[in-house]
Amino acid sequence: MSGPLNTQVDIGNLSLASLGLFSTMLTALSADDVQPIAMIQMQNLGAAFPVSGPIPTKAPDYLQRCHSTRLERVGIVVGWRKGDAASLMAQSTGGQAIALLAVYLQNIGAKSPGDILYSVSRGLLPLSACSSSPQMLERVAQVLADKLAVIAFGTIFAEQVCRIHKAYQHLQQRVPTRLLEPLNEDWLSEVLVMLSLALREDKRMIRIRGSCGIGYILSLVVTLFANDCLVAIEGVVIHQGHRSSSIVVEITSTLEEQPLEVHSMRKVDSITELLHSSRLPRDHLYFICDPLPTKADFAWNGLVSDLLHNIFQRWDLMCSQDVIQSVGLCALSAADVTYMENFPVKHLLGEHHNNIIHKRCEVVLRTQLPKTWPSYPESFKRLDEAMTPSIMASPENALFQWTSPDEDPFGFKGQIMDAIWLTFVTLFVKGHEDATWRHFDFGDEGISTRPSDWGDPTQPFFDVLSNSVWRQLFPRAWGTVTSTIRTFKALLVDNAVRGVVPFRSFISDIGEI
Repeated sequence: MSGPLNTQVDIGNLSLASLGLFSTMLTALSADDVQPIAMIQMQNLGAAFPVSGPIPTKAPDYLQRCHSTRLERVGIVVGWRKGDAASLMAQSTGGQAIALLAVYLQNIGAKSPGDILYSVSRGLLPLSACSSSPQMLERVAQVLADKLAVIAFGTIFAEQVCRIHKAYQHLQQRVPTRLLEPLNEDWLSEVLVMLSLALREDKRMIRIRGSCGIGYILSLVVTLFANDCLVAIEGVVIHQGHRSSSIVVEITSTLEEQPLEVHSMRKVDSITELLHSSRLPRDHLYFICDPLPTKADFAWNGLVSDLLHNIFQRWDLMCSQDVIQSVGLCALSAADVTYMENFPVKHLLGEHHNNIIHKRCEVVLRTQLPKTWPSYPESFKRLDEAMTPSIMASPENALFQWTSPDEDPFGFKGQIMDAIWLTFVTLFVKGHEDATWRHFDFGDEGISTRPSDWGDPTQPFFDVLSNSVWRQLFPRAWGTVTSTIRTFKALLVDNAVRGVVPFRSFISDIGEI
């Protein structure tokens, strides 16, 4: 008996016009190095997540945007290609939903987004529809997350953590710690499957309860599923969707040292337990974690302020407005004593450099600053005075010896110094109102390219190289091939510029970014 017949399609009789119908799509997928079968699987997976709220309504416009700007003297075009692979996802609700989920996974610092998407696919889709490998899915997720970086999930994390802090202050209760503790990826895969089932099935709901890592869960549900979730802090409702309460998030300090509790329920007496814990294994020491997830996106307006809130929260501290203002004064005063090729670096900005850096500093800090500022040692002293109340309020303040002469680049002091450096770097950029900045891991250098002695209050002045400033802002462009410029709107530096055009000339050529 003959075996089963395999269905085949004879394309020999297809006309060139018929093949031409697919040319645009195939060109886009080829240019972005994504597999068509992976795109289809991702779109089908997204259909299992009915998103809602203000942010999802903007996703189609974000995915289809193709604005670009030509830098005449540099001779490159910066922007998004019309009809790229990401724009294809804007044509369906499933594509929009999976794009939002992809940018979320990237922003929480998931080390293997492809593995998470693969596990969720096998939990929600028929096996016949799960033919893509984790690597193929991760490549699609990367393309989508890059296009949706404008959502600025890093900023959303900071906003939601501040929201929790304010609620506890109003309740006059102590804020629980570890709100931004990294999540176990196996646990997250299970939770995403349960979220999908709760959103699509009547009389089913999911309840997530606790505090460890709850900042990431809160950001997910109120951003992607705003109309179908209920959020309560110590029994006080702070958010309720108008469509349903399929997702219930309960933030409570009583489970401060425990992993998040997750219950998927059809009835009161029917509860599904998860196989994995939300917390990482004990050998992942929390106090040496990155200050925030690698690849987290932050809106330019309030960039440093939101970054500081994330850093402080990862150390179970609260960032005060005095600290934010003091960081700004340190950056402004450091600009007065930072030199490059024997001239003050701020003179690159022209005659009115003080007014320019003052305005730009207020933007990234989202706060008002005095128009005159003290010397750097005096500004650093003010920062030290502003830091003390937060450090001493911590139950483990010995870990955060701000006055210690030894600086660990991955420690608390090193991270605050990196935030000051980033503030200084932003003084030389006029950011667009919709611009975003992505946190990048520089390996042994930590979260920044800050020179080792930059920011030391005992030094009379600081020397910097041009590449340390530009590499902080455009890490993927510095030292990479020119072709990567088509992917990111902000990338301005490539091999053709590096080492050929001096920093001073490069600034004058492109003007204010």
